[in-house]
Amino acid sequence: VSSLPQSEKPLVVYAKMQMYVTDFDNDPMVVVCIQEKGKQPYFWRGARVWGQIYKINTWTTVECFCPLPDSFINKDDILSVFVYDTKGIVYVDDEQIKFGVYK
Repeated sequence: VSSLPQSEKPLVVYAKMQMYVTDFDNDPMVVVCIQEKGKQPYFWRGARVWGQIYKINTWTTVECFCPLPDSFINKDDILSVFVYDTKGIVYVDDEQIKFGVYK
């Protein structure tokens, strides 16, 4: 997190990617997680993207953003962004992850 932009306004993670789901039972989420090295995450937030997917077995562009916490435990914390689905297989390509301020 030490390389995140400094701002008085809340920071957000913006994610845009191509997603391919194989079944309408899938429930994909883009997850942002922050943890101290070697410890359990102290921040975990998921954004469901299913409402952006109207067809199965085809590539679809999905977008979401996630506000980050106001503070971090220390500057060496690890921030991860990943796709999570408890119900099936989801393929992801062309990921774009950006950090910015909430306007």
